[in-house]
Amino acid sequence: MPTAVSDVAQHHFDGEGKLFRPLIVMLMARACNLNNAISDTGLSADQRCVAMISEMIHTASLVHDDVIDASDTRRGKASAHHLWGQRKAIVAGDFILSVSSCLLAQIRNNEVVKVLSQVLEDLVTGEFMQLGSKEDDTERFNHYIKKTFKKTASLIANSCKAVSILAEGSDDVNDIAYQYGRNVGIAFQVFLFHYQSIIFNNITNHNKYYNQGGFINVCSQNSRR
Repeated sequence: MPTAVSDVAQHHFDGEGKLFRPLIVMLMARACNLNNAISDTGLSADQRCVAMISEMIHTASLVHDDVIDASDTRRGKASAHHLWGQRKAIVAGDFILSVSSCLLAQIRNNEVVKVLSQVLEDLVTGEFMQLGSKEDDTERFNHYIKKTFKKTASLIANSCKAVSILAEGSDDVNDIAYQYGRNVGIAFQVFLFHYQSIIFNNITNHNKYYNQGGFINVCSQNSRR
């Protein structure tokens, strides 16, 4: 493997991320194992592999997103495309996806392969949906929820379903795992968007306050007291 590809691909696998997706997937796997009386101690190697794949797909999507959004930072440090350029960042993202596909094939479960392959289709569809919006408020909100599912929740939902399948869950249990992952994924992204909006608005108001002389006025008033 070329050193350049290795450096770029491993740039964001430094343990600084939230690891939210693999954590949810491993918790779901443990719950499914207990429910189906498969194991009360831990996860199977294939279930752990699904958790790793979920983080790899997510990280690859971040590398590509940073190129599309021209973002210079990610997780508190310089983004891959900022350090190595767009071409190497795109290739590195593709490389991460290819490695995750190899790991997926090694699980040797056709149903799991089908479920997790859907994630890649949803990611691309969600990215295209993000490029557009709707005029009507209701349509715009529905568009946002559908886009959020495609870009974020699909990965969590299908990964949860995959570990349930590996736990020999029934169709009903597999669907419950999927719906849980879907709801958690959408709620997580909506909360994150709302939180980021609050931070952005606070920073904007803060800068506006300083730019309009609010700070200077307060200092002047205090100096006269």
